[in-house]
Amino acid sequence: MHPPDKYKSGNDGSYRAFETYRFRISYRVLEDKIKILRLRHTSQNPQEY
Repeated sequence: MHPPDKYKSGNDGSYRAFETYRFRISYRVLEDKIKILRLRHTSQNPQEY
C-alpha cells in the first residue's frame, strides 16, 4: 500500500498516491475495487481535489 494522498482535501485514508517514472498516480481503495483517479506528470503544479 502507498501512503495517503497529501493533496486530497478531507482524505479519509482511502485516497492514496505514488510517484513513478515522473508521473503521480492517485487512486482510491474501495471494498471490492480500486479506482484510478488521476495520472499527472510531476512537472505540473499539484492541485487539491
